Amino acid sequence: MGRRAKQKVNPSFFPFISVLIAIIGVLTFLVLAVTLTALKPPLVVEADEEEAAAEGGGPAEMRSVMVIECKNEKAFVSNAKAGSPYDGLEFDFDREWSKVVEIHQQNRKHDPTAWQGTPFLDFVTAVAKEYKKRYLLFLIRPTGVEPYNILSDVINIRNGIKLTEAQQQEAGHWVADWTLVYVEEDRKVNLR
Repeated sequence: MGRRAKQKVNPSFFPFISVLIAIIGVLTFLVLAVTLTALKPPLVVEADEEEAAAEGGGPAEMRSVMVIECKNEKAFVSNAKAGSPYDGLEFDFDREWSKVVEIHQQNRKHDPTAWQGTPFLDFVTAVAKEYKKRYLLFLIRPTGVEPYNILSDVINIRNGIKLTEAQQQEAGHWVADWTLVYVEEDRKVNLR
């Protein structure tokens, strides 16, 4: 009788290799993602040419941004040039809100002359009158959410009042354009 030849068992390494390649791919992706998020370039805030053209100006006439930085429970103009009237301007958000309450208690909400007399209201009025040249940007840090909430409410209430044509003629352009950016406490911001 002849002996049967023993069958050799040949294991397949294909499933092992495919799993190994998939794991290497996922780990490579994770390393890249962590590396790219660790490198935080400074945030650049600038007006878009299309946005400037939509506002009636050309690329050479882009509106400049007036930055109100909210951090450490304070709000202040952070990009004013030295010697300008806005250099070092800081806003007391509790005082500004008290003024809004006073305006409402006196039932003078629709009187444009009532919306002045505090640094922030005067600043917003000046920016609103120069709406073709300027707009506001709130730069909000984690420690500045409360000042932002109050000051943005003040702007929204002020922007929302209805003026008669005579009041509109006297007050000039009334609505102040604004936007916001929320950034981490340690992130640098370049303004152009």
